[in-house]
Amino acid sequence: MNVGENNQLIMATHSPLIASSFEPWEVVELKFDENNQIYRELYYEGENHIDNYFLNPQLLTWTNILTQIFDLKEKSNSDVRKDKLIEYATLKAQIKVIDNQDE
Repeated sequence: MNVGENNQLIMATHSPLIASSFEPWEVVELKFDENNQIYRELYYEGENHIDNYFLNPQLLTWTNILTQIFDLKEKSNSDVRKDKLIEYATLKAQIKVIDNQDE
């Protein structure tokens, strides 16, 4: 497929599997500050060079990518996932017994 010259592909993900396949300088994390302004989280010191990154997604475990790059608070998302699946199943069961369509 030819899409032309001088194009840039931007991917957005929360998948540690996908993030671990990129070089550290290819990962750009955008965040909101306290004034809801977007800024780039920097994983290097000094100027942006290939050899001065202190976080490399290719060298991190998937859990460390989730906590250190994606800023998840939990060390493991299995408990959070389990809790959300239980919440989903509970809501689904509650919806099944509702007779009033407006409700």
